[in-house]
Amino acid sequence: MRWMVYIALSSLLLGCRTINPSVARPESRSLASPGTTSLGRLYADAQAHHPGQSGFRLLEYGPEALMARAAMVDRAGQTLDLQYYIYDPGKVGHALTQRLLEAADRGVRVRLLLDDNNQGDDRPLIVLASHPNIEVRVFNPFRYRARWMRIPQYLTDLNRINRRMHNKIIVADNQLAILGGRNIGDSYFDISEEGNLRDFDVLIAGPLVRQASVAFDEFWNSPWALPAQALSSKPVAPDELAELRRSLQDRVFGVPGNREKYDALRDEYTREVLENPNHLVWANGEVIWDSPDKMTKTSPETTRVARRIEQEFDACQQELLIESGYFIPGREGLKQLETLEEEGVQVKVLTSALEATDQPLVYSAYRRYRKDLLRAGVEIHEYKMQTRLSPGTKRWFVPRSALSSLHAKVMVFDHRRVWIGSFNLDARSVWYNTEIAALIYSPELAAQLERNVLDDFTAERSWQVVLELPPAGSADARERLKWVGERHGVALELDREPAHNWWQRFRADFYSLFPGVEKLL
Repeated sequence: MRWMVYIALSSLLLGCRTINPSVARPESRSLASPGTTSLGRLYADAQAHHPGQSGFRLLEYGPEALMARAAMVDRAGQTLDLQYYIYDPGKVGHALTQRLLEAADRGVRVRLLLDDNNQGDDRPLIVLASHPNIEVRVFNPFRYRARWMRIPQYLTDLNRINRRMHNKIIVADNQLAILGGRNIGDSYFDISEEGNLRDFDVLIAGPLVRQASVAFDEFWNSPWALPAQALSSKPVAPDELAELRRSLQDRVFGVPGNREKYDALRDEYTREVLENPNHLVWANGEVIWDSPDKMTKTSPETTRVARRIEQEFDACQQELLIESGYFIPGREGLKQLETLEEEGVQVKVLTSALEATDQPLVYSAYRRYRKDLLRAGVEIHEYKMQTRLSPGTKRWFVPRSALSSLHAKVMVFDHRRVWIGSFNLDARSVWYNTEIAALIYSPELAAQLERNVLDDFTAERSWQVVLELPPAGSADARERLKWVGERHGVALELDREPAHNWWQRFRADFYSLFPGVEKLL
């Protein structure tokens, strides 16, 4: 009985361990003169031939997106800024952290900003932040640190806890940046053995990177970003950082030959892509981001990304191409898409099929609008489970396993304007999460993205949803949905939503019973 009391009291004390908001939080800014670094000098000649423009490279394949980040980290000379919603401690997370430590060892200032919603053990972040060249901050942290205390905090502090930093960017020397839909985790880079996510990023070089750095600085210096040291009062022991370093080294390069393979692959990518301005599309663009003040209020000033999308929708005249893993247009979005179709704009949407979604609640909310969209003339495709990308010619292009779900957040307007970012077309991105995106004015890049997206629209990779009207004079006046596609090269037409199993279909049907289900997301 005495031991049970001890355990209960220990659990209670652990749950009551709170953050310390009084920990010093010095303000810092991005690098003022990026041209003085090796990365800054890398594209100086190309920029001289494209005054005022920035260079862009579409990152479609997960392995290339990972190698691009690794090459940036290894080439950084002075600063590295990373801002992510999810930073999983898997293969990718361990490898990136190991590279960040090596960058810090050679004198690079590293700033790592993570949303607290998906963080697990605080200790590795606190230990990492003990490096003299590394700062780690946690955005909108849970006050009580025990994992089991998170649900109670949602119940008692929902308005704050439900608002999350969904941004995903990495910036090197204020000269190179990657932003898009990918978090840090194995499934985002196509190396998970359990299932992977279809996604896009864009590599940016040149003046536009300064806008991404301004966005990062705004969040980094926000009162919502607390140093990792505020998460615990326990000091870091002298050997903890050395032990973290050894552990990461063993995980990443523990197998003989791994270091040599990595160095060769990184050098190949750096030489053939990163150091070659010919691989970039030079164009004008802008970076749009929500204000961190969205944590307390939703207003035109804090929802800049959603307002910018509305402006682009209104300006669209010919075609709107959307690939969005989570797509819930809502009544206002439905009306806007209906208006576009009435004005002669062809709207094409690709979102997740029931069989492929990792969020059945989102799917249940989306399918409430499906028939209305089809009646308006919107073309809808649903991404299949277990579809595979075609291999490329380089090692960093080769998909390592099947893709099983859609996570992309991209759009193409009128074959001329490209949108890539973290914004899902749903109410959560509009009202609760902060988001970031790049809008690029380039027919060339638009054509590249269109080719990739339209490949996902094919019968091999997605089902086209068709609204079948009842025959004239039929006693049954109900409209029916059909899913048209192929499986193993055989054309199919299904009368029911493709589902992985009966439980998946049951959950979607169950969630659909609740009115206003999208308000729960």
